[in-house]
Amino acid sequence: MTYRLIVTRAAKKGLASLHPEVQQRVSEHIAAILETPRMPQAAALAGSFAGLLKVRVGDYRIIYHVDDATQTIKVVRVGHRSNVYK
Repeated sequence: MTYRLIVTRAAKKGLASLHPEVQQRVSEHIAAILETPRMPQAAALAGSFAGLLKVRVGDYRIIYHVDDATQTIKVVRVGHRSNVYK
């Protein structure tokens, strides 16, 4: 099953603000999410982020949504754990 990737403007901005080495690691994790959308290390979020999943990349987080009906993965936010949920 092949999923299509959508990256929001906020996620692109968050990714661009990271150190190049961290950008590379986060990009590799995003590629892995495309292969396995609900990977074992993905955790469901609650509250205002209900319905979204997060993956930890060190101190950084990738927040995304999987839509099986349209076969899309939408990366909503990327950033440091201290401010990605704001």
